[in-house]
Amino acid sequence: MERSGRSNDYLRQPGGVLVANWFEERCAASGPALDAPLALQPAAWLTSTQEQQRAAAAMRPTPAEPPASRFTPGALKTSLTAHGDPGEAPVSYWATLNSLAYGDKFVGMPRVQAFLFTGKNLADAKVPVSTTSLVATSTMRAAWMRDAAADPWTTTSASAAQAAALAAPAGRLQAARPGY
Repeated sequence: MERSGRSNDYLRQPGGVLVANWFEERCAASGPALDAPLALQPAAWLTSTQEQQRAAAAMRPTPAEPPASRFTPGALKTSLTAHGDPGEAPVSYWATLNSLAYGDKFVGMPRVQAFLFTGKNLADAKVPVSTTSLVATSTMRAAWMRDAAADPWTTTSASAAQAAALAAPAGRLQAARPGY
């Protein structure tokens, strides 16, 4: 295997022999130099290629112009996100997630499914028609409030119970803990 003539110089450096330098010397000994100027193509080949490209472009049919009724100056920027005919006014959807999930079948605002109806009633089958009864929740809430009033360890009644129970020894607790 051949060794680079400059390998000793680069071997003393911290990086060692650079691969690019070894490759340059190997190519210089075996073939054309890497920095040789590129051979230019003859002008006849270039002009004939350009003539072929021009002839092919002339034979291609020109694309048809879009009809004037389909194009309006302001429609281009909204055509990517618009639905329906660009000439029609946009339809506003007066529905929110809460009105779709928890509202009645008609609450004064048209539902989104009316605009997306495809002939099947699959979209309406997934939306609840009315809210469920809240009688059980209100009954449980009243029971929770009664339990919270009687339980001394809940947050609402614990402060009232602690204020009465710790009124007398409050001075001793603060004296026992420095910094309070």
